[in-house]
Amino acid sequence: MKNRLKFIIPSLFLLLVMTACGNNQINLEHIHGLGYTSDGKQILIPAHNGLVSYSEGQWKSVNAPKHDYMGFQIVDNGFYSSGHPAPDSGLKNPMGIVKSTDLEKHYPS
Repeated sequence: MKNRLKFIIPSLFLLLVMTACGNNQINLEHIHGLGYTSDGKQILIPAHNGLVSYSEGQWKSVNAPKHDYMGFQIVDNGFYSSGHPAPDSGLKNPMGIVKSTDLEKHYPS
């Protein structure tokens, strides 16, 4: 049963997210985490194709490089992550540990 829950819960979450997205055409695949910003006003979801945010009742793709963030952890003013860079970024693969210090930018400085 535990093994089934590992697949069922993420699948149900993805179905819920995709339903909530409605006409915004947000595509989440291969989700690597989920976190609230420290002010509690925004949810960030790292996925295989970049970050997606939810705030004020709207889902949005974050206007930032489409890195494949993994090991994603939100902190007071940004986040830590690792993963693979967007194909056109010029960064080495894997990226190693990166830190965003400004949630307005949503990507490592």
